Amino acid sequence: MATCIIIVRDETLLLLRLAGKSQGGRWGSPGGKLNKGEDVEVALAREVLEETGIALAPGQMKLFGQFWVDSSGKQFDYFQYYCELSGKPDVQIRSDEHAVYEWVRLDDVGERELVEDHPEVMRLFNEWWRRSRSED
Repeated sequence: MATCIIIVRDETLLLLRLAGKSQGGRWGSPGGKLNKGEDVEVALAREVLEETGIALAPGQMKLFGQFWVDSSGKQFDYFQYYCELSGKPDVQIRSDEHAVYEWVRLDDVGERELVEDHPEVMRLFNEWWRRSRSED
């Protein structure tokens, strides 16, 4: 599984609220499962396009971390990427997958009910993001 935190220079990021899935009503970043033999970045670019209408080239996304998830009887590698954009692109969500989308300030992400395992990933990303910006 791979997801991409799409963040804009004003430190807002794109969250999607799931519609009718096992974690329906919760918020998360665009992403999904890899097809057998599919490159992670190619899969993630495909998933982001399918879920948001945003076309990202694999080279635009940068790996933030790789995590091993053991949750609800499922075990898998979880690749977390991010992509920094200069402005907010148009978003076109698929209503069969997501109810709504929202641009949320990075500091406010914790106020949302996030999909399982996402609170920790977002916390780590926020800490890393702050450190990397202070080093610039």
